[in-house]
Amino acid sequence: MAKSSNIYVSPWYQAISFGTVLVILGLFFSIMFSHFIAHDPIPTVLPLPAQDQQIKFGVHIKNFSDFNVVRNNFDVEAIIWFAFDPSIVSLDTIKKFDIAHGQLKHISDPVIQKVGAKQVAEFNVRFTFSAHLDYRRFPIDDHNISFALYNHYLPINVGFKSDKQAITFDDYLYVPGWNVVDYYAQTGLHRIYLTALDPDYQVAHQVAVVTLSCKRTDSSILLSFLLTLLIIIFTSLFTFSSDQDAVLIVSVTIVALIGYIVIIQNISPDRVSYFILSDYLYLISLLCVIMTMILGVFAGHQKFHAQFKRRSIVAIYTVFIAGCIAAGLLL
Repeated sequence: MAKSSNIYVSPWYQAISFGTVLVILGLFFSIMFSHFIAHDPIPTVLPLPAQDQQIKFGVHIKNFSDFNVVRNNFDVEAIIWFAFDPSIVSLDTIKKFDIAHGQLKHISDPVIQKVGAKQVAEFNVRFTFSAHLDYRRFPIDDHNISFALYNHYLPINVGFKSDKQAITFDDYLYVPGWNVVDYYAQTGLHRIYLTALDPDYQVAHQVAVVTLSCKRTDSSILLSFLLTLLIIIFTSLFTFSSDQDAVLIVSVTIVALIGYIVIIQNISPDRVSYFILSDYLYLISLLCVIMTMILGVFAGHQKFHAQFKRRSIVAIYTVFIAGCIAAGLLL
């Protein structure tokens, strides 16, 4: 007996469903993208006693030769300056600064200016560093990117002092895909305990921490994720609109998903041991494809009409939308 003409779902219904899902997720992630949300821990420092002598610290960021958030590598060209009283601390001591979790690749001879009773020493530097980043919202992640400058040789009663006004940027600074929306500095002591048994065994050094709040402005990675996953799900749903075996169609789709996760590893953070948003999106997509296979086989054996298959499509897309929204809000 021939199958009735209404057993299959129209391609137009498939296309309209796909477009509706794309619009809903596009609006949701656009709203998420417009807010600055960062979970990166910001280093804390111990305050100096109020009576301590102070060295004014500042930095002028000229350029980022490398601003790679995914690989957690930042290469900075900058001017670092110190305003100090030469009767309290010498220039030789001032010059012995370094970058925590990074490397000073170049440091020029200081340019010295005299301002009242103080001297201002300016150093043209280039340094690289890695920050403590939280990638849980990748690829819609914003970040607080911090680097710390320290000096082991300053006397304990002489400390750095800085503020937001001491951080400046070159007029031509451009970071593709990112925008610095805020910045600030902290200064104080970083204390290291050499043994847990006796708190007297410790060392402390002066530290200045600069934090840049960087907002992602490039949505191309997110679009690539969503469009690819949606197209894969859309392809699997054609099991409800085709004479081909549902298992064959969905099996090919699962192979595509496996290939997709291999490719996506090349553009995802490689230093994380926890699930990130892109992982959850992938797992939600895999769940939807498996649901398609189960419902497709069941519907095919039972010879259900198009109404059941349309409801199946709506249910699968609903799971995908709900999963994406829940993951975006909870992370």
